Amino acid sequence: MSRLVASIAVAAVILCVCPPTGLAQPEAIPADFLIKLERTACFGSCPVYSVTIDAQGTVIYEGTSSVSVEGRQTDRIPASAVNALLATAERIGFYDLRDSYRAPITDLPTTFVTMTANGRTKRIEDHFSAPPGLKELERQIDEAARTARWVRGAPRAHNPIEWSPNRKLTVEDFRADVPRRSQQANVQRGALSFMRIEAGYVCRDERADGSVRAIFLPGESWWAGAQSQMWERVRDSKSWLSASRHDLEMKTAINEANKELLKHEQLHFDMAELAARKIRRVFEEDKAACPTGGDDALNRFVGEVTRDFRQEQARYDEETKHGTFLFNQGKWESRVKAALSK
Repeated sequence: MSRLVASIAVAAVILCVCPPTGLAQPEAIPADFLIKLERTACFGSCPVYSVTIDAQGTVIYEGTSSVSVEGRQTDRIPASAVNALLATAERIGFYDLRDSYRAPITDLPTTFVTMTANGRTKRIEDHFSAPPGLKELERQIDEAARTARWVRGAPRAHNPIEWSPNRKLTVEDFRADVPRRSQQANVQRGALSFMRIEAGYVCRDERADGSVRAIFLPGESWWAGAQSQMWERVRDSKSWLSASRHDLEMKTAINEANKELLKHEQLHFDMAELAARKIRRVFEEDKAACPTGGDDALNRFVGEVTRDFRQEQARYDEETKHGTFLFNQGKWESRVKAALSK
């Protein structure tokens, strides 16, 4: 089973307004400087926390849920790191950005960035299709405060995986904890894949330069394996050893069923790539001019792609019984493979 997160969330379009380059770094950090990053919940296990950095470099982290460390943590960063944050905010024109970037999608996390400097305060809501400059600032705040040590609890982050014909998913790519209680994420299904489609364009000399990619999210995706009752029929069909070797037989049967489950999840990812290609074709066909409707027109189009993608994902799970109906699974694999080869 798959779940489309913050993207076909992001799936929409990141409308990039290219900022001027070559701005000098601020000479002094305003005494009232304060920047705050807040990340909210989503359908899955998105980390919920906030982090604040002030002019003196004081870092205050507040972990709420789906994080390694809950509660308050404090630290201090050098003035050069604070200065770099202020420089980035000025370079991207933070105070000139819109107050909110939203779309009518309910299962996405929202990020808020608030900054105060020289008596001026602005809070920006990043729910969908925010410009790359704002995304850059969000990442820089996390990196400066080193929130990964509290959010993930490990120095190694679970980096997103971009779809590639030469890179298939493995069990190790599913890094999230299996939910103990979740009506939506039924553990009987064996696995849950979270993915998104990142799309954006930049207008250069009245020409649209767009890019799209399908992304798998290891930190949100979990793997329970083909040991649930739903997979019993598949395990039985993979079992061929004698009853006297029951334990080895069952282990072999589970391993074979796990291979089928992994193929099922990979196909969810392949279908995300097909949706990304649909958006990519529009960029290629309309490259001669920037969209006349701006990001609103693109959001509408991506919304249609999102709806169709979700409907097809649901139909795929229904017709294959979440991968346990191997005959229909094979039919879907042949269909998607043919579409990817075009």
